[in-house]
Amino acid sequence: MSTYMITYFVGDDCGCDHDHDHQHDHNHEHVESSENNIIAKIKSVGAWANFMPEAYLVKSTLSAQEILEELKAVANTGDILFVTKTDAESCACQNQAVIDWIAK
Repeated sequence: MSTYMITYFVGDDCGCDHDHDHQHDHNHEHVESSENNIIAKIKSVGAWANFMPEAYLVKSTLSAQEILEELKAVANTGDILFVTKTDAESCACQNQAVIDWIAK
């Protein structure tokens, strides 16, 4: 089992860069935010810790690429996903509890 850090950025739901509390005169489809689906998928791949906003640690038997594919299945087009393998020896954090969780 390996530990992975997953970070994500949820892009603009429709790509128009407008506040959607008003009418605007261009045609596009509004897509529901994928954030809840991304979080649920992260939590489904193994033991997890939400150590920063939009960043999780997970312990999983899946590879980084397999986790990414799982996340891509629930992400929207403008979302950005990053998955990397980590271990307690090769990372540093101001909060020692994060390193301790990785080391477990």
